[in-house]
Amino acid sequence: MISLPPELIQRAWDFAIAFDAKVKRGEKGGKGTHGINDGPWRVFEGKCAEFIFALERGLDPSVVDCEVYDGKVDPGFDVVENRIKVAVKQTQASYQYLFWPQGKNDDFEDGDFHVIVLVKTTAVYEKGVPVKFSGESYGWLEKRAFAFRKKIAPDGLKPEELHHLTPGTWYVRQERLHPMHEFEPGKRPHIRAGERLQGPREHYCPECCAAASFGFTVGGDTTFFCTVHRPQPCPSPMSNSPSLPTQGRLF
Repeated sequence: MISLPPELIQRAWDFAIAFDAKVKRGEKGGKGTHGINDGPWRVFEGKCAEFIFALERGLDPSVVDCEVYDGKVDPGFDVVENRIKVAVKQTQASYQYLFWPQGKNDDFEDGDFHVIVLVKTTAVYEKGVPVKFSGESYGWLEKRAFAFRKKIAPDGLKPEELHHLTPGTWYVRQERLHPMHEFEPGKRPHIRAGERLQGPREHYCPECCAAASFGFTVGGDTTFFCTVHRPQPCPSPMSNSPSLPTQGRLF
């Protein structure tokens, strides 16, 4: 659990106030649900969650973008680690779901991110102004794996069911996420003994972050490359026909 220092709380609050001012001036607001356009508080909590993720990963807080774009909260991703673009999704500490905002369903496929991370948080306000904020990351999924595993919140829910998810919201239960200790950007996550793989695991090319499907193994470690950056076969010293590189195995 990480408690944010006052200066980061203030940076997130300033960002939220600036975003809320754009909304009140009638400029285009965010597409999220759950009150993101009803005041600065939800935007503030989302930005604080990005700071928490960055600090957990040992990143400088400056990697969190606090610029207010034209009505949008961010450019499609929140934090970049080792060239992997991470979308941070914040929820309350007692909630058990990683969800994608219902108002942004149409943007998911083209979203500029590779991984989604669930950060659960607790905020303390005094007279509507934040004074304390804490939280931690609880799990993650690759973008394609989220699309494969997601459920859709049905109509007719009572407020206490599915933690107030708006009907149509895509969500994955917390226990279906990869644990954070397996988050190694650019590498295949560890599959626990006895776990049956449900849906695809994605790999990302270390050269360009594109989806990678060509594995190259050296000394037991495998790196995955995209079509453009996959290692090229080397000529065999015994013939004119190409062969795989002698220093590794390509598959």
